[in-house]
Amino acid sequence: LQITEFPRPGLFDVMQNLREKVSKVFLEDVVDAVKTASGWKVMIVDKRTTRVLSSACRMFDVVEKGVTLVEKLEVSRQPLPDMEAIYLVSPSHVSLNQIIEDFSGKRNKYLCAHLFFTDHIDQAVMEKIKNSKLLPYVKTLKEVYVDFLPIASQAFSLDLDDSFHALFSEDARWRQETVSNIANQLYGLCHTLKIKPIVRYHAAHRASGEIAQKLQETFDFRMPHAEVSPHDLVLVLDRATDVPSALVHEFTYEAMAYDLLDVDVKTAQYTYTADNGTGKAETKRVILDERDSIWREKRHRHIADVITEIIHEFNDFLAKNKASEVQKGKQVESIRELGEVVRSMPQYRELLAKFSLHVHLSNECMGQFNERALEALAGLEQDMVCGFDVNGKPTGKVPLSTILPLLQDSRSLPTDRLRLLMLYIVSQHGVSPADCDRLMSPDVANITEAMQKAIHNLTLLNVSLEVGSGPKLSKKELKARAKKRKDAVSYDLSRFEPRVKEIVQHALEDSLDKKEFPFTRGEHEIIAARAAADSAHINVDTHAASSIGRSFRTRGVQQERNSGVPGATWTEQGRFARQNAAEPQGHIIVFFAGGVMHNEIRCAYELQKTLRRRVIIGGSLVLTPEGFVQELSALTRAPM
Repeated sequence: LQITEFPRPGLFDVMQNLREKVSKVFLEDVVDAVKTASGWKVMIVDKRTTRVLSSACRMFDVVEKGVTLVEKLEVSRQPLPDMEAIYLVSPSHVSLNQIIEDFSGKRNKYLCAHLFFTDHIDQAVMEKIKNSKLLPYVKTLKEVYVDFLPIASQAFSLDLDDSFHALFSEDARWRQETVSNIANQLYGLCHTLKIKPIVRYHAAHRASGEIAQKLQETFDFRMPHAEVSPHDLVLVLDRATDVPSALVHEFTYEAMAYDLLDVDVKTAQYTYTADNGTGKAETKRVILDERDSIWREKRHRHIADVITEIIHEFNDFLAKNKASEVQKGKQVESIRELGEVVRSMPQYRELLAKFSLHVHLSNECMGQFNERALEALAGLEQDMVCGFDVNGKPTGKVPLSTILPLLQDSRSLPTDRLRLLMLYIVSQHGVSPADCDRLMSPDVANITEAMQKAIHNLTLLNVSLEVGSGPKLSKKELKARAKKRKDAVSYDLSRFEPRVKEIVQHALEDSLDKKEFPFTRGEHEIIAARAAADSAHINVDTHAASSIGRSFRTRGVQQERNSGVPGATWTEQGRFARQNAAEPQGHIIVFFAGGVMHNEIRCAYELQKTLRRRVIIGGSLVLTPEGFVQELSALTRAPM
């Protein structure tokens, strides 16, 4: 069952987004692969794969493929002895025991079993199947490697709730198990994308290095003969790589909604109360994902732009929609107009509901912004983490007296004040013992014991609490950075940019520090692989282009060496060559051990637009700033 090689993705394969790719695995490689005499089958999923399946597919998609029933493995199920069953499960002994039980009674639950496991099947699982009553009824046994959640077109989560604790606590006993699980799941992601990538990691914290090396070992074991994809890169980072991004308030739509409102970070469900049109309040539950066109288009926009655009687009919609004209009392004067009204009514109701949701959601975000007095607090956050003020002037050492009034402002929440305090410590490279004692005093910022623990646990993420530690930018570097950001942003409270953006850009320019971000394999191997790929690249792509009846040269993707522009392919020296094709060439997968933030997810989308690369980002889980603080406070230390 080991996969040793991948076919190289075709010219257009890379355009398919991550969610679509996972959906294709489920619908084509699993459901369509099972042929039955009647054309119908049932599907059994365990708790883990239920979440994976629902993140990628709609129930309608599965039913349309001939699945009459989808049931959970863990619950009691009615026997269907004339039906063939697809088991889509994780390769755990718990799930396997339940499957064996389905075929161990006086009467089997199903006619036969098609077993699809979402991760590698180890020898113990194989032996258990071989020695069980299940074996004669197994018609399919396959690994499909989709043990991750495609939460968006360019984002994923490994859904490992305990990973932050396991990776950053000093005494976590299941650390190596977590590292192994992460490596297996990242391998599954690469398998889905049909790539064997170059792997690099951030060497500042051991978590990234351990995961990267384990991932490389997994590739070497399961794909010993497959060639490295030199245009594909996995960057393994961790939450210690960029602490400020986990704490700073961001005012783009998605990040702000998850930060300030009660949006469930695991399910993306938002519950709110609104008028149902009859004057009565009604509780509504919605999923904030890419199936909502307004959310998809606006989620990474600044909240001020979102509000302006929603109002404009809603008025435009009302002006153009036939159904709205009828509701205003305008008479239908022809059968043709009546047909237009009838056809537009479902769309009218659907879009009206979406506009209503986003008017409510954006207003709630701004309500929290004003109620919690975040403008002044966030302005100081930006000054500290950027190192320069709104005029581009370096802020230098920020006096403690500057933040004390904000720490004592009762309008903000305790977590807002704690985040400000942590950002002060991080940005100032520690504080003096006297200032630390003062900041921890209950009468200054009302810091609880759990909050104090979270602050002290910053040291487990390589943050020093002592004054004078950490690298500092020169005034010249700060001024250059300030000018660059000032030209790039329209809002004073959006000057800060997560570090991942700069890291990816440097990686693509081959200017990323090789000591801080080493390869898991020798650099000479990487250069050789890139050179070999470049020499074959023109022949392969020319053949692909000619097969669709167009000249490769006229498509604008003829290679030119050493152009140095973003959005190119590797040359022999590890630089990039110009490519004018619209299609992204190769993948960059950025993984955050310990959790990825919504502002970092935003960066992946922005990077893909400018770099002509398929940029995919994810983490062992998705974190909000409040979730990050809670995870910090729960970390444990080794006994003295």
